[in-house]
Amino acid sequence: MSSLYLASFYDLNDDHVLDQQDYTLLNIVVSKSTQCPMSRSCDLTGDGTVNTSDIQYLGRYLKI
Repeated sequence: MSSLYLASFYDLNDDHVLDQQDYTLLNIVVSKSTQCPMSRSCDLTGDGTVNTSDIQYLGRYLKI
């Protein structure tokens, strides 16, 4: 996958910037405080579950 595709795929808040805000939103989704945005998939690892693995995956991508 190209980095442009990954950036748009992981851009959970759809502001066209991949950053800490996307990471924070994913944390909120995993804590069940909100749902994943309708136009996005928060299952970034593709294992069928939105959990801390997805947070770690995005954190590694963002180097957080």
